[in-house]
Amino acid sequence: MLAKSQWAGPVSVVAAGIAMLLWSTATWPDPIVDFGRELYVPWQLSQGRVLYKDIAYHNGPLSPYWNLLWFWTLGASLRTLVIANCTVIAALLVLLYRLGSEIGGQFAATLAGLTFVALFGFGQFLPIGNYNWVAPYSHETTHGILLSLASLYALWRWEKGDGPLWGAGAGAALGLAFLTKVEVFAAGAAAAGAMLVADVGTRPRMAAAARPLLLFPAGLALPPLLAWGLLTLAMPGGEALAGTLGSFGHLLDPSTSDQLFFRRGAGLTDPGRSLRTIAAWAILQLLLFLPVMCLALACRQPGWQRFAAGAAAALGTALALVAGLPALDWSSVAVPLPLAMLLLGAATLWRLASERRDPQRRLALLLRLGWVVLAGTMLLKMVLYARVWHYGFGLAMPATLLSVIALVAWVPDWIERKGGSGKVFLAAALVAWGGVVAVHMVWTDRWFRTRTEFVGSGPDTFRADGRGRVVQVAVARISTLAAPGETLTAMPDGEMLNFLARRRNPIPYGNFVPHQVALFGEERILSALRASPPDWIALVHKDTSEYGPRFFGQDYAQRITEWIQTHYRPAALAGEVPFTGGGFGILLLRRVSPGAPNLPRPR
Repeated sequence: MLAKSQWAGPVSVVAAGIAMLLWSTATWPDPIVDFGRELYVPWQLSQGRVLYKDIAYHNGPLSPYWNLLWFWTLGASLRTLVIANCTVIAALLVLLYRLGSEIGGQFAATLAGLTFVALFGFGQFLPIGNYNWVAPYSHETTHGILLSLASLYALWRWEKGDGPLWGAGAGAALGLAFLTKVEVFAAGAAAAGAMLVADVGTRPRMAAAARPLLLFPAGLALPPLLAWGLLTLAMPGGEALAGTLGSFGHLLDPSTSDQLFFRRGAGLTDPGRSLRTIAAWAILQLLLFLPVMCLALACRQPGWQRFAAGAAAALGTALALVAGLPALDWSSVAVPLPLAMLLLGAATLWRLASERRDPQRRLALLLRLGWVVLAGTMLLKMVLYARVWHYGFGLAMPATLLSVIALVAWVPDWIERKGGSGKVFLAAALVAWGGVVAVHMVWTDRWFRTRTEFVGSGPDTFRADGRGRVVQVAVARISTLAAPGETLTAMPDGEMLNFLARRRNPIPYGNFVPHQVALFGEERILSALRASPPDWIALVHKDTSEYGPRFFGQDYAQRITEWIQTHYRPAALAGEVPFTGGGFGILLLRRVSPGAPNLPRPR
């Protein structure tokens, strides 16, 4: 019976994951925004092109080449990438369950896993797809988080005394995370550093604690050095170094660091309003849980009183949630997460100081500290606007799961140590957890229902909103009008067109939103167009106001548009005319000799 109960949690998480996978089938990616790059880049690598030399890329090299291995094995398709990402999800769930069980017990680990599959693994909270683990807008985010958590697990295994190779493995996992994205690596490095420092500071024997300091850096350095060495086979050493550094090379670039998009995402465009929202939600959550905590502490005698108190706590929490449903903006429910991580970090450090003579508890607290630091550091990119949607599917995931573990394990355990009834608080926490998950499931269902248009064919088929129909028409027009081997560049976004039509982009640049134009430079992009002009250009409607300028060619990148107007003529139109405010559309332009007459108006 004990063995069966131990498997109940993992089985329930797996069942929930399969259910979410089936429910959300083929709804995950966006037909235009970002995800086309995740398909196009490894496909082009499989055709012999080289990252950073033939394809401009601003992140590390790990994810594109990892996806290339899958394309080599199973073929270049959306289905292949979904299979690859499902393996990442499976590995993450195993890791989360192992870590969660150590710091909160199996029940808390199960709830954390269920939270992941319901909110982050497959969820949809925006009209734009991609913000989930099965079809992420950037694989560097998901791969980097998995590797950072793996580094914490390996470091914890070393601290347990399971062998010196775990210390090297922890460094190697973090070194691989270095090859993804700077914010994810920084969080993993901060977490590992916190664990190492706390381990040294709380070990009875200081000399023994210093051993991983010899193995950890060696493992950390190996993946970047190996990546640099492999890139030097195809490009000069300086360019290979820039590619290995990835987004680190753009970290201090003033042309991108002050973009409206990133300031808004961090809640910094109106800090006062953001702080008021955080305070309001923090007070609401305190008002929900503080009375229950007091009730639980007051229940000191076992018996029917505790049962009645638990029922009252659960019912009161349910009524509070129902009353708040229509009045609250639930998209902001996660904004107090940075505060929660500060509190959990302080509590963990305090307990580490008091439990230093208990080896088992000290090890669990070290792991807990690492997770808290990882989660808190990842929230810095959205420090005043934490959310589970948009970038939150990755950046807020560790903090959200840690908050679940705290509510159903750490707080009840603290209440029990104070002589109260942790089960009374647990009853209310479970109702609150169920209510928040239910709200997000309803939210997800609403967006699933908008994915009614089929895009692509065969293993590339997926469902999208109304834009999908236009994309499908545009791909058909490209296949009909373009000769075999003719090239295509989509602007400002739309590498999905290149992938679905299997058309190569002859220039290194594939994304032309304001952030990317500022990152690589308009003159450099224009020089590439002059040197290798594409046979076709697809002007894809996209409102880029989130970055500041609204329309490509009108509010930014005017010189690129002037060059296009000189060398290209309209050939076909799918949907509405782009950049007019009339709706979504794609205009296909054919390259002609300078001075050639306009082609007939596209239909």
